Amino acid sequence: MSSIQTNLIAKDLILGFAQTAPSQEIQAFLLKGREQVQQHIESLSQPLMVENIPVTMKWDYGVEKSSIPPFSEKLMMFHLAAMITENVRGYGLAMSTSPRLDLALNYTNFTNEILEYAKEVSRISIEQGWLEEPPHIPFPKNSFGIKISSR
Repeated sequence: MSSIQTNLIAKDLILGFAQTAPSQEIQAFLLKGREQVQQHIESLSQPLMVENIPVTMKWDYGVEKSSIPPFSEKLMMFHLAAMITENVRGYGLAMSTSPRLDLALNYTNFTNEILEYAKEVSRISIEQGWLEEPPHIPFPKNSFGIKISSR
């Protein structure tokens, strides 16, 4: 239930960001994330509805139709990255405490999807100059101190 609530809030915040982002690229990227979040909500709600367990209330009625950006795209992307981090944390917690294996598998798949989306957040942020690209290790060493080739 907590994962559904977190996703509902994220979905609406992403919608607010998308409709006020000046850049078409950022808008499209945010709407792609909103669709992904909506799919997670539906997948998490389905088992509850099948067993006649009430699903939490939706929040989208509170999103205004404004197109005036209250935040910069840089700040929007920062908040998006923070939401992703929180969602991954929440899915990890849910996965480790759920007695249902079918839900644990869903959480694993959702985490993989979110992390792929997070890579795109980083890529866009680096391209826009909002984030520095982290240094890469050219040839990592194994536990024996031997260089591993890049082949």
